[in-house]
Amino acid sequence: AVVSTQSTGGELDAALVKYLTLAELGYEVAQSNAAYIFDREDTTFIRELNSRYERAFVNWRRAASQGFGGARLKLGDYYYYGQGTETGRSGATKSGARGRE
Repeated sequence: AVVSTQSTGGELDAALVKYLTLAELGYEVAQSNAAYIFDREDTTFIRELNSRYERAFVNWRRAASQGFGGARLKLGDYYYYGQGTETGRSGATKSGARGRE
């Protein structure tokens, strides 16, 4: 994921809201950026959410469905470790194998 320079410093929450809006419109880059922020960053907005990894998982899945291999690999991790979804080696294996293609 390539997170914009706007998302550094105190503007990360504002960038996340913009990425989520664009992600809902189907933009793969916004989906992967939103997922990356949910996955890696810690802000007040993210801490207030109970579904941080579930939201990341949904956006990784959307980006993966549009062919982004990095998102497919992340889905494999999420399935394997049970982040944002139930653990399941079959889901991890399928996602990981597709990510390597």
